[in-house]
Amino acid sequence: MTLEILIGSERNLHVAIEAFLNIGSFIISALNLKAPKTYRDVGENLLESNLVSHKVGELLVELVKFRNVLVRGYAELRTEKIVNY
Repeated sequence: MTLEILIGSERNLHVAIEAFLNIGSFIISALNLKAPKTYRDVGENLLESNLVSHKVGELLVELVKFRNVLVRGYAELRTEKIVNY
């Protein structure tokens, strides 16, 4: 994988995760649900309100963890992790 593809993949994943979080936050706000204090809370609040399946709720929580690596931990990020997502 070239550096250009790697950087593009990281950016695309970051934008997709942010979109999930923004949509989830919008739904939570529109339905007057408990406001999330963290990104992780977005998935958990949707799950607790039965708006997403358990599988989707868990996926959102995992995506938040991966987002944190993308945003804060470039030194720890391995190419294989990006390809697998």
